[in-house]
Amino acid sequence: MTANPPSYARSAAQFADWLPPMLVKELRQGLRTHMFVGAFVTLQLAMVSLLGFQLLAARDGGVANLQEDLDQYLWVAIIVTLLVLMPLRGLMAISEETKGGTIDLVQLTHLSSLKIVFHKWLALISQTMLLVIAMMPYLVLRYFFGGEDVWFNVLALGWMTLISISLTAVCIATSPAGMVGRLVVLGVIGFPGYIMASEFVENRDNFTSGGPPVLSVAYLLVAAIVIALTLASKQLSAPGENGSTRFRVIAIFLMAGSIFGGLMSPDREGIAWIMWMIPLLVVAGLESLSEPAKEHPGIYVPFVRRGLLGRLAGRVLYPGWTSGVWFVLMLGLMFAEANYFWYARHLQLDNAAQFAITAIQFTMALVFPAAIMPLMPSFKHRHWLYVGIQVVCFLIAVGLMAAFNGRDSITSAVLSGLLPMPAMVWELSRGYHDSYPWPTHMTMALCSDLVILALIIFHSRHERRRIRAWEAQASDLLNAHTTPDSSAAATLTPAPES
Repeated sequence: MTANPPSYARSAAQFADWLPPMLVKELRQGLRTHMFVGAFVTLQLAMVSLLGFQLLAARDGGVANLQEDLDQYLWVAIIVTLLVLMPLRGLMAISEETKGGTIDLVQLTHLSSLKIVFHKWLALISQTMLLVIAMMPYLVLRYFFGGEDVWFNVLALGWMTLISISLTAVCIATSPAGMVGRLVVLGVIGFPGYIMASEFVENRDNFTSGGPPVLSVAYLLVAAIVIALTLASKQLSAPGENGSTRFRVIAIFLMAGSIFGGLMSPDREGIAWIMWMIPLLVVAGLESLSEPAKEHPGIYVPFVRRGLLGRLAGRVLYPGWTSGVWFVLMLGLMFAEANYFWYARHLQLDNAAQFAITAIQFTMALVFPAAIMPLMPSFKHRHWLYVGIQVVCFLIAVGLMAAFNGRDSITSAVLSGLLPMPAMVWELSRGYHDSYPWPTHMTMALCSDLVILALIIFHSRHERRRIRAWEAQASDLLNAHTTPDSSAAATLTPAPES
């Protein structure tokens, strides 16, 4: 009597075979966590309770103020869940792998670092979408109470979902950092988020009547997702994987897209496109000017293979702070050109040139730490050193503003032009008034910028020698791969018949 063959029928609780294994692993772990289960159950209880109280108030002819208060509490519960609890789970996405010692096993798979990070992000936003779907019946039920705008509810929930998944990507990017770095990022992101959420809850009528610049805000959120996931994959990349070039190419395309959107959009939308370039420039400066060069010759092979043009492109795209300076300067010139053409289109031409000069000073303020950081090579945490130098420069700018108290003089024009950060702050605060000695200020700022660039070129001479040596090794690798192939082809090619 033979035993029954094993059954391979799929259980209803299993995932489909076409799903990536990394995504299935993250979903199984994420759906079992106490934080997701607690958030899901708490949200359901809050929705049922608030809608129950609202239903009782509507049945008994409750006061309209009570209805509005319950409605605000409902949106507060949704905001806290989508914009706080779910994105915070991304802070442990990579650090859990590092602490558990499983990150090396994950890197041994055929998945690239970008795919690993993408699957982690996709698993987290899938759990967020489960919560959003669970909210939909309650939002539809509120329509029967009367006085509810269904389109507003759908629009608001859609914007919150997009913001939530973008914040999740940002939290994943900061996951490998220490606790202090996570707190700083949470503070930088949380305070504006709190202001925007409070404004939305208290003044929803303004949101529906005016509304945000839709295309530019959506582009900003999508760009934040792309940049954050690229930075996270860069931190997980192997020594031979070039994540810096990928990040810089993506940043250049995003900057070009923002310029195109700003020039093609009307006034209100166009200035938003231009302003969204500032966070991209700040992130590019912090990341590109704080990273060391990579000594793996395989990184330089794709550039050396393309000859002189590839080597010239590598001076902007190679890993390391030396090429990062020229990368940030290129983005800064794109930002200055966007300012010039937009203000020349909507304002006078003189004002456009002045705003372009301020944009250049902003770029030089981002580049300035590269002239000082090589003097402190033993400082390990280069990102914190960069931030510390920028904070000191900003305090100097504030001190100069407080010392002169708005008085226009030759002394203030000279001192404000000594460093790019005070020069930029001074130009924005003075507003290019005719009473201020602008020729003296601009001349001093230009001389300061030239000195900063000269110091950067002087400090980077050793790095340039090392890059040329790595390019020579990459060229040797190319010759070693092509020479055997050509000789083998020569031996296998039959001689022509006589």
